[in-house]
Amino acid sequence: MPGWAAYDPAPRRPLSRGERNLAALFALSLFGILCAELLSDFEPAKLSVFFILLFWVPLLVLHELGHALMARLLGWGVHEMVLGFGPELLRLSLLGTRVSLRMVPVEGYVVPYPSDLRSARLKSALIYAAGPGAELLFVLVLLLVVGSDVMFTRTGDLGLIALQSAAVAAMIGALQNLVPHAAAGGASDGLGILMSFGQSDVLFRYRMQLPTLREAERAIARGDARAALARVERALAQYPGDPILGAMHARCLAASGQHEAALARLEALQEGDVGSDLAEAERLHAAACLVLHGAEAGTLGEAEGACRQALARQPGAPDYSMTLGEILVEQGRFEEAEKVLQQVYKNTREPATEDRCTALLARAAHGQGKAEDAERFRAASARRGG
Repeated sequence: MPGWAAYDPAPRRPLSRGERNLAALFALSLFGILCAELLSDFEPAKLSVFFILLFWVPLLVLHELGHALMARLLGWGVHEMVLGFGPELLRLSLLGTRVSLRMVPVEGYVVPYPSDLRSARLKSALIYAAGPGAELLFVLVLLLVVGSDVMFTRTGDLGLIALQSAAVAAMIGALQNLVPHAAAGGASDGLGILMSFGQSDVLFRYRMQLPTLREAERAIARGDARAALARVERALAQYPGDPILGAMHARCLAASGQHEAALARLEALQEGDVGSDLAEAERLHAAACLVLHGAEAGTLGEAEGACRQALARQPGAPDYSMTLGEILVEQGRFEEAEKVLQQVYKNTREPATEDRCTALLARAAHGQGKAEDAERFRAASARRGG
Protein backbone atom coordinates (compact mmCIF):
# COMPACT_ATOMS: atom_id res chain seq x y z
CA MET A 1 0.00 0.00 0.00
CA PRO A 2 1.19 3.54 -0.64
CA GLY A 3 2.84 5.61 2.03
CA TRP A 4 1.04 8.36 3.88
CA ALA A 5 1.85 12.05 3.69
CA ALA A 6 2.58 14.12 6.78
CA TYR A 7 -0.44 15.62 8.52
CA ASP A 8 -1.55 18.88 6.94
CA PRO A 9 -4.14 20.77 9.01
CA ALA A 10 -5.28 23.06 6.18
CA PRO A 11 -8.61 21.78 4.75
CA ARG A 12 -9.06 21.19 1.06
CA ARG A 13 -12.34 22.39 -0.42
CA PRO A 14 -13.58 22.15 -4.00
CA LEU A 15 -13.63 25.49 -5.78
CA SER A 16 -16.95 27.27 -6.04
CA ARG A 17 -18.20 28.37 -9.46
CA GLY A 18 -17.04 31.93 -8.76
CA GLU A 19 -13.58 30.71 -7.69
CA ARG A 20 -13.31 28.51 -10.77
CA ASN A 21 -14.22 31.48 -12.97
CA LEU A 22 -11.68 33.64 -11.11
CA ALA A 23 -9.01 30.95 -11.54
CA ALA A 24 -9.79 30.75 -15.27
CA LEU A 25 -9.59 34.53 -15.55
CA PHE A 26 -6.28 34.53 -13.68
CA ALA A 27 -4.90 31.80 -15.98
CA LEU A 28 -6.01 33.75 -19.06
CA SER A 29 -4.40 36.89 -17.65
CA LEU A 30 -1.11 35.05 -17.13
CA PHE A 31 -1.38 33.64 -20.63
CA GLY A 32 -1.96 37.14 -21.97
CA ILE A 33 1.06 38.50 -20.09
CA LEU A 34 3.18 35.65 -21.43
CA CYS A 35 2.01 36.33 -24.97
CA ALA A 36 2.75 40.03 -24.55
CA GLU A 37 6.25 39.23 -23.30
CA LEU A 38 6.87 36.91 -26.25
CA LEU A 39 5.70 39.50 -28.76
CA SER A 40 7.81 42.20 -27.14
CA ASP A 41 11.21 42.06 -28.86
CA PHE A 42 10.13 38.73 -30.32
CA GLU A 43 12.68 36.09 -31.12
CA PRO A 44 11.95 32.45 -31.97
CA ALA A 45 13.80 31.09 -28.92
CA LYS A 46 11.06 32.52 -26.68
CA LEU A 47 8.63 29.97 -28.11
CA SER A 48 10.45 27.20 -26.24
CA VAL A 49 8.16 27.75 -23.23
CA PHE A 50 5.09 26.97 -25.34
CA PHE A 51 6.78 23.96 -26.90
CA ILE A 52 7.69 22.55 -23.48
CA LEU A 53 4.04 22.84 -22.38
CA LEU A 54 2.88 21.38 -25.70
CA PHE A 55 5.10 18.30 -25.37
CA TRP A 56 4.23 17.64 -21.71
CA VAL A 57 1.12 15.52 -22.37
CA PRO A 58 2.68 13.33 -25.14
CA LEU A 59 5.69 12.77 -22.87
CA LEU A 60 3.35 11.83 -19.99
CA VAL A 61 1.83 9.18 -22.26
CA LEU A 62 5.33 7.97 -23.21
CA HIS A 63 6.32 7.81 -19.53
CA GLU A 64 3.30 5.71 -18.51
CA LEU A 65 3.67 3.49 -21.58
CA GLY A 66 7.26 2.86 -20.47
CA HIS A 67 5.98 1.45 -17.18
CA ALA A 68 3.26 -0.58 -18.89
CA LEU A 69 5.46 -2.05 -21.64
CA MET A 70 8.19 -3.04 -19.18
CA ALA A 71 5.59 -4.77 -17.01
CA ARG A 72 4.33 -6.71 -20.03
CA LEU A 73 7.86 -7.64 -21.12
CA LEU A 74 8.58 -9.03 -17.64
CA GLY A 75 5.42 -11.14 -17.62
CA TRP A 76 3.39 -8.90 -15.28
CA GLY A 77 -0.11 -7.70 -16.01
CA VAL A 78 -1.24 -4.07 -16.18
CA HIS A 79 -4.60 -3.52 -14.58
CA GLU A 80 -4.95 0.21 -15.09
CA MET A 81 -3.34 3.28 -16.62
CA VAL A 82 -4.55 6.71 -15.49
CA LEU A 83 -3.53 9.89 -17.31
CA GLY A 84 -4.23 13.04 -15.33
CA PHE A 85 -6.40 13.70 -12.28
CA GLY A 86 -9.89 15.02 -11.63
CA PRO A 87 -13.15 13.92 -13.31
CA GLU A 88 -12.89 11.18 -15.92
CA LEU A 89 -13.27 12.33 -19.53
CA LEU A 90 -12.68 9.06 -21.36
CA ARG A 91 -12.35 5.39 -20.43
CA LEU A 92 -11.41 2.51 -22.68
CA SER A 93 -9.95 -0.97 -22.47
CA LEU A 94 -6.69 -1.65 -24.31
CA LEU A 95 -5.22 -5.18 -24.31
CA GLY A 96 -6.95 -5.93 -21.03
CA THR A 97 -5.83 -2.67 -19.38
CA ARG A 98 -8.33 -0.08 -18.18
CA VAL A 99 -7.16 3.30 -19.57
CA SER A 100 -8.63 6.44 -18.03
CA LEU A 101 -8.12 10.01 -19.27
CA ARG A 102 -8.77 12.64 -16.58
CA MET A 103 -9.51 16.34 -16.88
CA VAL A 104 -6.06 17.68 -15.91
CA PRO A 105 -3.40 15.62 -17.77
CA VAL A 106 -0.27 16.70 -15.89
CA GLU A 107 0.50 13.46 -14.05
CA GLY A 108 -0.44 9.81 -14.23
CA TYR A 109 0.18 6.33 -12.92
CA VAL A 110 0.08 2.67 -13.91
CA VAL A 111 -1.11 -0.24 -11.75
CA PRO A 112 0.99 -3.33 -12.64
CA TYR A 113 0.59 -6.65 -10.88
CA PRO A 114 2.82 -9.75 -10.75
CA SER A 115 1.76 -13.10 -12.14
CA ASP A 116 4.11 -14.91 -9.74
CA LEU A 117 6.80 -14.12 -7.17
CA ARG A 118 9.86 -14.97 -9.27
CA SER A 119 12.36 -12.06 -9.09
CA ALA A 120 9.45 -9.88 -8.04
CA ARG A 121 11.61 -7.22 -6.35
CA LEU A 122 13.92 -6.78 -9.32
CA LYS A 123 11.00 -6.71 -11.75
CA SER A 124 9.20 -4.11 -9.63
CA ALA A 125 12.30 -1.89 -9.62
CA LEU A 126 12.68 -2.24 -13.40
CA ILE A 127 9.03 -1.31 -13.95
CA TYR A 128 9.45 1.82 -11.81
CA ALA A 129 12.61 2.73 -13.73
CA ALA A 130 11.02 2.23 -17.14
CA GLY A 131 8.91 5.42 -16.99
CA PRO A 132 11.75 7.93 -16.64
CA GLY A 133 13.88 5.52 -18.68
CA ALA A 134 11.52 5.96 -21.65
CA GLU A 135 11.92 9.73 -21.44
CA LEU A 136 15.71 9.49 -21.21
CA LEU A 137 15.72 7.11 -24.18
CA PHE A 138 13.67 9.65 -26.12
CA VAL A 139 16.31 12.32 -25.37
CA LEU A 140 19.10 9.95 -26.42
CA VAL A 141 17.36 9.19 -29.73
CA LEU A 142 16.98 12.92 -30.41
CA LEU A 143 20.68 13.47 -29.73
CA LEU A 144 21.67 10.61 -32.05
CA VAL A 145 19.32 11.64 -34.85
CA VAL A 146 19.82 15.42 -34.72
CA GLY A 147 23.36 15.45 -33.35
CA SER A 148 24.53 16.74 -30.00
CA ASP A 149 26.28 19.75 -31.55
CA VAL A 150 23.07 20.86 -33.27
CA MET A 151 20.88 20.17 -30.22
CA PHE A 152 22.99 22.49 -28.04
CA THR A 153 23.19 25.27 -30.64
CA ARG A 154 21.23 28.50 -30.25
CA THR A 155 19.04 28.79 -33.35
CA GLY A 156 16.14 30.63 -34.89
CA ASP A 157 14.81 27.53 -36.66
CA LEU A 158 11.37 26.72 -35.19
CA GLY A 159 11.64 23.00 -35.92
CA LEU A 160 14.93 22.72 -34.07
CA ILE A 161 13.63 24.85 -31.20
CA ALA A 162 10.70 22.44 -30.92
CA LEU A 163 13.04 19.44 -30.75
CA GLN A 164 15.24 21.15 -28.17
CA SER A 165 12.16 21.98 -26.09
CA ALA A 166 10.94 18.38 -26.30
CA ALA A 167 14.31 17.20 -25.01
CA VAL A 168 14.19 19.70 -22.14
CA ALA A 169 10.64 18.66 -21.19
CA ALA A 170 11.65 14.99 -21.24
CA MET A 171 14.70 15.63 -19.05
CA ILE A 172 12.61 17.62 -16.56
CA GLY A 173 10.03 14.84 -16.36
CA ALA A 174 12.61 12.08 -15.99
CA LEU A 175 14.73 13.81 -13.34
CA GLN A 176 11.68 14.94 -11.38
CA ASN A 177 10.46 11.35 -11.18
CA LEU A 178 13.85 9.85 -10.39
CA VAL A 179 14.32 12.02 -7.28
CA PRO A 180 13.06 9.84 -4.38
CA HIS A 181 10.06 11.51 -2.71
CA ALA A 182 6.52 10.79 -1.59
CA ALA A 183 3.64 12.81 -3.01
CA ALA A 184 -0.17 12.50 -3.00
CA GLY A 185 -0.01 9.30 -0.99
CA GLY A 186 2.25 7.60 -3.54
CA ALA A 187 5.94 7.19 -4.29
CA SER A 188 7.97 8.79 -7.06
CA ASP A 189 9.65 6.38 -9.44
CA GLY A 190 12.98 6.91 -7.70
CA LEU A 191 11.49 6.11 -4.30
CA GLY A 192 9.61 3.17 -5.81
CA ILE A 193 12.84 1.70 -7.16
CA LEU A 194 14.42 1.85 -3.70
CA MET A 195 11.31 0.52 -1.93
CA SER A 196 10.96 -2.43 -4.31
CA PHE A 197 13.98 -4.23 -2.86
CA GLY A 198 12.62 -4.05 0.69
CA GLN A 199 9.08 -5.25 0.01
CA SER A 200 7.88 -8.55 1.42
CA ASP A 201 6.43 -11.54 -0.41
CA VAL A 202 3.16 -10.80 1.39
CA LEU A 203 2.92 -7.41 -0.30
CA PHE A 204 3.63 -8.91 -3.72
CA ARG A 205 0.93 -11.53 -3.12
CA TYR A 206 -1.41 -8.66 -2.27
CA ARG A 207 -0.44 -6.94 -5.52
CA MET A 208 -1.24 -10.14 -7.42
CA GLN A 209 -4.84 -9.75 -6.25
CA LEU A 210 -5.10 -6.00 -6.94
CA PRO A 211 -7.22 -6.28 -10.13
CA THR A 212 -9.79 -8.40 -8.32
CA LEU A 213 -9.79 -6.21 -5.20
CA ARG A 214 -10.13 -2.95 -7.13
CA GLU A 215 -12.87 -4.17 -9.43
CA ALA A 216 -14.78 -5.62 -6.48
CA GLU A 217 -14.46 -2.30 -4.62
CA ARG A 218 -15.79 -0.42 -7.65
CA ALA A 219 -18.67 -2.85 -8.13
CA ILE A 220 -19.69 -2.51 -4.47
CA ALA A 221 -19.46 1.30 -4.72
CA ARG A 222 -21.83 1.38 -7.70
CA GLY A 223 -24.25 -1.00 -5.97
CA ASP A 224 -23.51 -4.09 -8.06
CA ALA A 225 -22.64 -6.52 -5.26
CA ARG A 226 -23.47 -9.52 -7.46
CA ALA A 227 -20.73 -8.60 -9.97
CA ALA A 228 -18.26 -8.02 -7.12
CA LEU A 229 -19.07 -11.41 -5.60
CA ALA A 230 -18.68 -13.21 -8.95
CA ARG A 231 -15.30 -11.55 -9.56
CA VAL A 232 -13.95 -12.52 -6.14
CA GLU A 233 -15.26 -16.09 -6.34
CA ARG A 234 -13.49 -16.58 -9.68
CA ALA A 235 -10.25 -15.46 -8.07
CA LEU A 236 -10.84 -17.71 -5.05
CA ALA A 237 -11.21 -20.69 -7.38
CA GLN A 238 -7.62 -20.00 -8.45
CA TYR A 239 -6.28 -19.01 -4.99
CA PRO A 240 -8.62 -20.80 -2.54
CA GLY A 241 -6.60 -20.15 0.60
CA ASP A 242 -5.79 -16.47 0.07
CA PRO A 243 -6.84 -14.61 3.26
CA ILE A 244 -7.04 -11.19 1.57
CA LEU A 245 -9.41 -12.52 -1.06
CA GLY A 246 -11.29 -14.23 1.77
CA ALA A 247 -11.77 -10.87 3.53
CA MET A 248 -13.04 -9.27 0.32
CA HIS A 249 -15.34 -12.26 -0.20
CA ALA A 250 -16.90 -11.54 3.20
CA ARG A 251 -17.46 -7.91 2.20
CA CYS A 252 -19.09 -8.96 -1.08
CA LEU A 253 -21.36 -11.43 0.71
CA ALA A 254 -22.45 -8.73 3.15
CA ALA A 255 -23.03 -6.21 0.36
CA SER A 256 -25.23 -8.74 -1.44
CA GLY A 257 -27.33 -9.31 1.70
CA GLN A 258 -25.84 -12.69 2.68
CA HIS A 259 -24.93 -11.56 6.19
CA GLU A 260 -24.78 -14.99 7.84
CA ALA A 261 -22.48 -16.32 5.12
CA ALA A 262 -20.32 -13.20 5.49
CA LEU A 263 -20.04 -13.70 9.24
CA ALA A 264 -19.16 -17.37 8.78
CA ARG A 265 -16.46 -16.37 6.30
CA LEU A 266 -14.93 -13.88 8.73
CA GLU A 267 -15.08 -16.35 11.62
CA ALA A 268 -13.26 -18.93 9.51
CA LEU A 269 -10.58 -16.35 8.71
CA GLN A 270 -10.26 -15.44 12.39
CA GLU A 271 -9.82 -19.07 13.41
CA GLY A 272 -7.22 -19.72 10.72
CA ASP A 273 -3.70 -18.37 10.36
CA VAL A 274 -3.96 -15.19 8.28
CA GLY A 275 -0.18 -15.12 7.97
CA SER A 276 0.55 -11.39 8.01
CA ASP A 277 -0.39 -8.02 9.46
CA LEU A 278 -1.72 -6.99 6.05
CA ALA A 279 -4.09 -9.96 5.83
CA GLU A 280 -5.25 -9.43 9.41
CA ALA A 281 -5.82 -5.74 8.67
CA GLU A 282 -7.95 -6.71 5.66
CA ARG A 283 -9.98 -9.06 7.86
CA LEU A 284 -10.54 -6.33 10.45
CA HIS A 285 -11.50 -3.86 7.74
CA ALA A 286 -13.98 -6.38 6.32
CA ALA A 287 -15.48 -6.83 9.80
CA ALA A 288 -15.90 -3.05 10.11
CA CYS A 289 -17.59 -2.87 6.68
CA LEU A 290 -19.86 -5.76 7.65
CA VAL A 291 -21.23 -3.84 10.62
CA LEU A 292 -21.33 -0.53 8.78
CA HIS A 293 -23.41 -1.86 5.92
CA GLY A 294 -26.11 -3.55 7.94
CA ALA A 295 -24.99 -6.98 9.13
CA GLU A 296 -26.13 -7.92 12.65
CA ALA A 297 -22.56 -8.41 13.81
CA GLY A 298 -22.30 -5.67 16.40
CA THR A 299 -22.54 -1.94 16.81
CA LEU A 300 -20.94 0.98 15.04
CA GLY A 301 -18.62 1.30 18.03
CA GLU A 302 -17.34 -2.21 17.37
CA ALA A 303 -16.96 -1.33 13.69
CA GLU A 304 -14.91 1.70 14.67
CA GLY A 305 -12.74 -0.43 16.92
CA ALA A 306 -12.10 -2.96 14.16
CA CYS A 307 -11.25 -0.21 11.71
CA ARG A 308 -8.82 1.44 14.13
CA GLN A 309 -7.15 -1.94 14.72
CA ALA A 310 -6.77 -2.32 10.96
CA LEU A 311 -5.18 1.13 10.78
CA ALA A 312 -2.83 0.23 13.63
CA ARG A 313 -1.54 -2.64 11.48
CA GLN A 314 -1.44 -0.64 8.23
CA PRO A 315 -1.14 3.03 9.29
CA GLY A 316 -2.73 5.54 6.96
CA ALA A 317 -4.21 3.02 4.51
CA PRO A 318 -6.69 5.14 2.50
CA ASP A 319 -9.43 2.49 2.27
CA TYR A 320 -9.40 1.92 6.02
CA SER A 321 -9.36 5.66 6.77
CA MET A 322 -12.27 6.15 4.38
CA THR A 323 -14.30 3.48 6.15
CA LEU A 324 -13.44 5.01 9.53
CA GLY A 325 -14.62 8.38 8.24
CA GLU A 326 -17.90 6.85 7.08
CA ILE A 327 -18.39 5.19 10.47
CA LEU A 328 -17.83 8.51 12.23
CA VAL A 329 -20.33 10.18 9.90
CA GLU A 330 -22.92 7.50 10.72
CA GLN A 331 -22.24 8.08 14.42
CA GLY A 332 -22.82 11.81 14.00
CA ARG A 333 -19.22 12.66 14.90
CA PHE A 334 -18.94 14.99 11.96
CA GLU A 335 -15.93 17.06 13.04
CA GLU A 336 -13.81 13.93 13.65
CA ALA A 337 -15.03 12.45 10.38
CA GLU A 338 -14.03 15.58 8.48
CA LYS A 339 -10.47 15.45 9.84
CA VAL A 340 -10.05 11.79 8.85
CA LEU A 341 -11.63 12.22 5.42
CA GLN A 342 -9.68 15.39 4.66
CA GLN A 343 -6.40 13.52 4.98
CA VAL A 344 -7.60 10.93 2.46
CA TYR A 345 -9.00 13.62 0.15
CA LYS A 346 -5.79 15.66 0.12
CA ASN A 347 -3.42 12.74 -0.34
CA THR A 348 -5.19 10.37 -2.71
CA ARG A 349 -4.14 9.75 -6.30
CA GLU A 350 -7.06 7.38 -6.90
CA PRO A 351 -10.02 9.08 -8.65
CA ALA A 352 -12.56 6.58 -7.26
CA THR A 353 -11.35 7.32 -3.73
CA GLU A 354 -11.71 11.05 -4.32
CA ASP A 355 -15.23 10.49 -5.66
CA ARG A 356 -16.29 8.71 -2.48
CA CYS A 357 -14.54 11.33 -0.31
CA THR A 358 -16.46 14.24 -1.81
CA ALA A 359 -19.80 12.56 -1.03
CA LEU A 360 -18.82 11.77 2.57
CA LEU A 361 -17.31 15.21 3.16
CA ALA A 362 -20.57 16.77 1.97
CA ARG A 363 -22.40 14.85 4.70
CA ALA A 364 -19.78 15.76 7.33
CA ALA A 365 -19.96 19.45 6.43
CA HIS A 366 -23.77 19.41 6.43
CA GLY A 367 -23.77 17.77 9.87
CA GLN A 368 -21.64 20.64 11.22
CA GLY A 369 -23.87 23.29 9.70
CA LYS A 370 -21.21 24.31 7.17
CA ALA A 371 -23.70 25.02 4.41
CA GLU A 372 -21.21 26.51 1.94
CA ASP A 373 -18.74 23.63 2.31
CA ALA A 374 -21.53 21.07 2.07
CA GLU A 375 -22.76 22.63 -1.16
CA ARG A 376 -19.24 22.72 -2.60
CA PHE A 377 -18.69 19.03 -1.89
CA ARG A 378 -22.16 18.10 -3.18
CA ALA A 379 -21.50 19.99 -6.40
CA ALA A 380 -18.06 18.36 -6.75
CA SER A 381 -19.60 14.93 -6.17
CA ALA A 382 -22.24 15.60 -8.84
CA ARG A 383 -19.59 16.77 -11.34
CA ARG A 384 -17.57 13.63 -10.69
CA GLY A 385 -20.61 11.40 -11.22
CA GLY A 386 -21.09 10.66 -7.52
